[in-house]
Amino acid sequence: MLTEKSWGRAVHALLAEVRDRSDWMNRRAKLKAKAESGGLREVFEAVDALIQHPKAGETFADGADEVLAERDWIGSDGEIQRPDRVVRRGNRWEIVDFKTGSPKPEHKVQVQAYLRTLAVLDPGAVVEGRLVYSQSFEVAEVQLETLF
Repeated sequence: MLTEKSWGRAVHALLAEVRDRSDWMNRRAKLKAKAESGGLREVFEAVDALIQHPKAGETFADGADEVLAERDWIGSDGEIQRPDRVVRRGNRWEIVDFKTGSPKPEHKVQVQAYLRTLAVLDPGAVVEGRLVYSQSFEVAEVQLETLF
């Protein structure tokens, strides 16, 4: 049995390997075998359900121009940030952070920091954020809140 922290790391690692639903379906059998050989069948099944979920898995819809998973960048405060998933479709960016526990106020604060950084990096773009809770499939939209 995995701890919540170990579960979260395993889910993040598997999600980081997937570009979109087509990629998932093409690589699904191989990733399933890899997960099962490591004793992570339940993690694979949870990720499979999340990617195919109509709301929680929206970020994995085919057709993205760019997908960045677990990439470091420097925030305006000089801190290193690592959003779980950043997807660009045309002039629209979506930042998604996956969580395993229950919702906490600091989750929203974290995504808002990512949104502010991305808004500075691409000033003319539409920037949106969301939190996806991988065990409940709950989705919370996060708005960019400026400091002024």
